[in-house]
Amino acid sequence: MRWAPLALGLTLLAPSVAAAQDSVPPPLAARQRPWLAVAEAIGVNVFVNRFDAWATDQAWARVSPSSWRRNLRLGWEWDENEFGTNLFAHPYHGGLYFNAGRANGLDFWESAPLAFLGSWSWEYLGERFRPSLNDFFMTSLGGIALGESFHRVGASIRDNQARGGGRILREIAALPLDPMGGLNRLVRGEWTAIGPNPPEHDPSGFALRLAGGVQVTQDTFSTDRDIESATLVADLLYRDPITQPYQAPFDVFGVRAQVSAHGALHLLRASGRLYGANLNGTTRRHRHLFAVNQRFDYARNPAQEFGGQSVEAGIYSRWRLSEHSGLRTQLFVDAIVLGAMDATVAGTGLRGYDFGPGLGVRTEVAFERKGVTWLRSWARSEVIHSVSGAPADHEASFGGFEAVVPLPYRFGVGLHTGYFRRVSRYPGKVREKRDFTEARLFISWAAVGSNALVGAP
Repeated sequence: MRWAPLALGLTLLAPSVAAAQDSVPPPLAARQRPWLAVAEAIGVNVFVNRFDAWATDQAWARVSPSSWRRNLRLGWEWDENEFGTNLFAHPYHGGLYFNAGRANGLDFWESAPLAFLGSWSWEYLGERFRPSLNDFFMTSLGGIALGESFHRVGASIRDNQARGGGRILREIAALPLDPMGGLNRLVRGEWTAIGPNPPEHDPSGFALRLAGGVQVTQDTFSTDRDIESATLVADLLYRDPITQPYQAPFDVFGVRAQVSAHGALHLLRASGRLYGANLNGTTRRHRHLFAVNQRFDYARNPAQEFGGQSVEAGIYSRWRLSEHSGLRTQLFVDAIVLGAMDATVAGTGLRGYDFGPGLGVRTEVAFERKGVTWLRSWARSEVIHSVSGAPADHEASFGGFEAVVPLPYRFGVGLHTGYFRRVSRYPGKVREKRDFTEARLFISWAAVGSNALVGAP
């Protein structure tokens, strides 16, 4: 993975924190340094390329002016990289470019071009291979979605008012999420400096729920037997779209991650609000809001591989039933800029999945009481038209139900059921159908800020 050498470099730099300054003027942290941000985004590529060329002797990293001229002349192609590399590692890498801007005082929109610049320059100049179009989209758009989410989480983990060993532990904990922010803070002496926190430091706006349990899945395509496994799900929510007036992109967002007992990442989903507007008065009994969200999807289990970058628009509603309870509904339509879907005859070369744009719709109904979601049901349908791989239209449907009963001391016990159905239609061939179901019993624990909502993204 491209970002592994950078993580190593940050680890080697960590001991220098002992020499950090004791204080830093408040304007320093907020000062905009656009040219330094550009230099750092390009510097990431130079560091990773030289590490792979000199330390690991990778042939693809031995770039030269001749390889640059060839890439500029030949232009884009579609690569055959593994699903996890294209749909997860590249977006994470794109977050480094994006957060080079955020770490140097640029806002969301000012940092977004750095994700495209970093991705374009890597594709054309960082490898001997021809530039990959799917990498450009996944790295750029995915890097923006993950980068802003991780930037805000990292800023809330860090605390410029804290002191001692706890302060350093906070800086280290935020490092995997926001390496560029952590590195800049280290160099500037901000790991130990006492001063005001940035606007993104907002621990009270977060709700974290961890749920562990036993999951039973069934893949009707390959086997009818049940497969049992332990699983861990983490939901991180920031602010409530109903009560939080729109201020800036990702002022409301949610992230869900799921891993299995053997350490595999099965699910990573992030959704952040790009724009929001009230459709009726804030004092009305029932509330309705229009929102535009950016979405990142990565889903991978024995029966499916689905992911992509999309933008959705729709309505959030809250229907008040009593003083402490109500229903929340969501209805959104989306456009997939670039998605990926696996199938038996999909893909090209070594790649077992198709790339393409798509359209979709999703809906959700949830019952809440005192800010806690007790019951939740959702459905989503997407169509991806393949433009790289086998000629096909892939129809994917997702849905499920989740119930959580709160217990004392922030614990809860719950049941989750879900399904996935894919139908692939190939010209002149019989359509291919695959179903995957899951059921999970779990025990959860939640940490909730004073301005947060407990639910699921």
